[in-house]
Amino acid sequence: KSSIAGIASLKKVFSLARASKGVYSFIVESERGDVRYVDLTFRLYGGRSSEKLKAYKCVEIGRESPPLEVKFIMPEAVFWDDEDYFTGTIEGPGAVTKFNDETGLIWKEKTLY
Repeated sequence: KSSIAGIASLKKVFSLARASKGVYSFIVESERGDVRYVDLTFRLYGGRSSEKLKAYKCVEIGRESPPLEVKFIMPEAVFWDDEDYFTGTIEGPGAVTKFNDETGLIWKEKTLY
């Protein structure tokens, strides 16, 4: 833990060496609604040539800010917010679909609107 101008902050590293095929979702929120600043690093396939690091720096959670949700798909080790990876996006009623023409990956997520 560290402090930013008197407000508690937290630094965490999540490491994943092996996982079953699927979409993984991590949600980080403040239990008491306190404002917190979070540094998160995800390390997928640590120590391998295919290792992927994804960092989220100084993300505010608590009070009016929504919980932080991080999604990634395995075994591809692609994060939902990796906009540079995806070659296109289709938004339709109730869902967003992202895809990559080169790899053939198609990822569809339901939306609340």
